[in-house]
Amino acid sequence: MVNFLKDQRKVSILILGFLLLLLSVWYFGFHQSLSSSYNRAITSERSLKNKNKSYKRMQSEILDIQSEWDVLNEEFETVVTRIPDKSSFDNVSKAVYNKIKDHSLSIVNYTPSNISIDSKTILIPDTGDELMIEKIPIDIQVKGSFVNFGKLLESLSKSDYRLTASNISVEHQGTSTRQLISFITYVYTQTKTKNKI
Repeated sequence: MVNFLKDQRKVSILILGFLLLLLSVWYFGFHQSLSSSYNRAITSERSLKNKNKSYKRMQSEILDIQSEWDVLNEEFETVVTRIPDKSSFDNVSKAVYNKIKDHSLSIVNYTPSNISIDSKTILIPDTGDELMIEKIPIDIQVKGSFVNFGKLLESLSKSDYRLTASNISVEHQGTSTRQLISFITYVYTQTKTKNKI
């Protein structure tokens, strides 16, 4: 053994071999697992950053959707508050009749219906109320100027009640400035059917 240690070449090869063996054990035993763990951590970090960006984008979209929803909900509530209870249909009919008179139109025919032509059930999410909205027609025929009739339609649209008009027909009456105007006004009424809460 002493002779072996005196030969420097053999000692150098032995030390070099030992160092190579130590380096191989370190590389295959520790470095590869640490490297793969590091690569997985980097990939995971990138994935988390991408998810974080995606969540922030979605959060801003949700805020936009929420503000849109709030605006639409307010508009819906405004429309619902303009719809009177069905029991007050006669009052609404009288209000329409008076509006026609106020616009200098003479009434030829005024026939409110006793039944609705359409009904929808809606749910108010905030209160849990279930409402039945009904559309009740009033057949109307008036004589007067078309300008006054236009003012009447504008007045109906700005009414406290939810009213619409359709099936408008105008017949010119000879040389007179007064026309015979027929139309249907729809009165929307609501009936609270039940509270789901």
